[in-house]
Amino acid sequence: MTHNPSWLFADYKVYEESLGINESKPCPSNLLLNIKFSFIFLISTLKTVSKLYHLTSLKIDNDHFFELVLYDEGDHSNKIIKKDSLSKPKFISIFDQKRLFKSSTFSLLAFTKICLKNYKIASKVFRMPQSNLKKIIIDNLFSSIPNSIFYEYFFNDLICHKTKFKIVSSSCLIFPLTIAGNLNIDIQVKMHGLMGKILPMGFPKLKKLELIHKDEVDYFQRLLPSCRIKSSEQLTIGHHQKFVVIFLRQTLESMNDADDLNFSNANLSHAVKFFKARGYKIFLKLHPHSWFQQEDLGKGLQNLEFIDSEFSGHDVLQELRPSFVIGWLSSSLIEALNAGIIPVTLETKPYDSDVSKKTIVKFEKRVLNYATDIDKIIAATEQPSEFTDLISVLSS
Repeated sequence: MTHNPSWLFADYKVYEESLGINESKPCPSNLLLNIKFSFIFLISTLKTVSKLYHLTSLKIDNDHFFELVLYDEGDHSNKIIKKDSLSKPKFISIFDQKRLFKSSTFSLLAFTKICLKNYKIASKVFRMPQSNLKKIIIDNLFSSIPNSIFYEYFFNDLICHKTKFKIVSSSCLIFPLTIAGNLNIDIQVKMHGLMGKILPMGFPKLKKLELIHKDEVDYFQRLLPSCRIKSSEQLTIGHHQKFVVIFLRQTLESMNDADDLNFSNANLSHAVKFFKARGYKIFLKLHPHSWFQQEDLGKGLQNLEFIDSEFSGHDVLQELRPSFVIGWLSSSLIEALNAGIIPVTLETKPYDSDVSKKTIVKFEKRVLNYATDIDKIIAATEQPSEFTDLISVLSS
């Protein structure tokens, strides 16, 4: 039975603390932390035993091939499953614990062993020096302990009954994947967004990982030598149209480059006027989870052509074949570069932002800054050779 403590570190706040992004806070004394930990573990154990006991029992015929695919909530994972699965798997959301099942009656002995193992792992936190990281890990125990016990019991139950299954996901930083990886379960991840820098001790053991950009492939090949890592299939655009696609953010406030609270984005408005003056047709792509309506944008932006939020960035690039893609700091810019489209950021200080510090892709090398690289953008709009050379420089 493995005693890998990786699940203690499988959390975004822990990752950010390890990168020095979180604000430092004082850590309580060990006595207070011990009291808190004991209380958390007791409550977590009671909650988890109730959940597992009430799971539906499902009899599995091991004489026939049975494939169970667990996926996260992103619909991108569903597409991966339908494309890659050879058989007809049983689709179950890995997050919906009520829909999961057990292969046999609840085993108190197996549950107790898992609880004791997780108690020993979690108690290692108290040997850590006083730090903000230690406080974050202990605060997370309210969710991490019950989830660790639940998923380890669930996966072990499937393994003991020789159920053939794999996990397909469109994200790596999902808590159950860490538990599954420690049990050597086949995990395949195909990212549809950019990856952030990782804390190796909290990262799941993957069998296969597909990433958007070569910067990410290089980074993970050094950290995960036993994992099959490759770049996702890239979109190829033969002939660019005189189009510009602007990928909007989720909220108006996040696109604000002024100090006031009203929506004011001089860079966005200027970029629209700039490309219009050069004969480009402008399209605005709404974020899939946009918090504002089309009419909430300024008058200068409302008379442009909008692309429905339901269309994926990949579909938009394939259909329109634009020459430029404008955004802030997102995967859409990198996908555009992969397709031979010039990416431009409107972020006012793009390389000092938290997003840039977290991500593996080197934005300062891969995208143009509208505020400081305007001469390069002008040259690319005027000379096809300059456009081609710029794509080559950004891609190299």
